[in-house]
Amino acid sequence: MTWLALPLAAVVSLVWNASRFEETRCILARSMRMFVTLILFMALIGGALFLLSYNL
Repeated sequence: MTWLALPLAAVVSLVWNASRFEETRCILARSMRMFVTLILFMALIGGALFLLSYNL
């Protein structure tokens, strides 16, 4: 289930940036930055949820 987050984040970042910019270089650069940000944010939230539910 967790591995599905990687292609989902990639597609979301590509579509989001393609709808806002026209240059391919700009789309790819901003999509890569957004992809990394999304993955780090999801990892942070997942880690926080893991720590909160550790001794439940």
